[in-house]
Amino acid sequence: MKKPTIVTEYERVCNNVMEEFIEKYFVTKSYPRESVEAYWVADDIGGVCMIGDTFLNVDSMIEYMKHGYSKNLFFERYWYSIEEITNDRSPINIKNYKNLKR
Repeated sequence: MKKPTIVTEYERVCNNVMEEFIEKYFVTKSYPRESVEAYWVADDIGGVCMIGDTFLNVDSMIEYMKHGYSKNLFFERYWYSIEEITNDRSPINIKNYKNLKR
């Protein structure tokens, strides 16, 4: 069955978001794009994406970029949220975490 055009466009946009996110937060001179392992979990484009050893959904990637996170602040907030979730606590959302760090 052929995918509807809007679904194909959504998947294209999600893949573009993932690629831009990778370029912004994972690629360095010593770690080029080809070295960054990334894929959509279960081939569910727009669902959960594994990049290196991080797991993000497309909404989170957009939020980090929308709020202008630096690489360092992204990784700080990411690992902070993992710690909070592991300890059955709710992490501060992406928007407010950056505001608190100012």
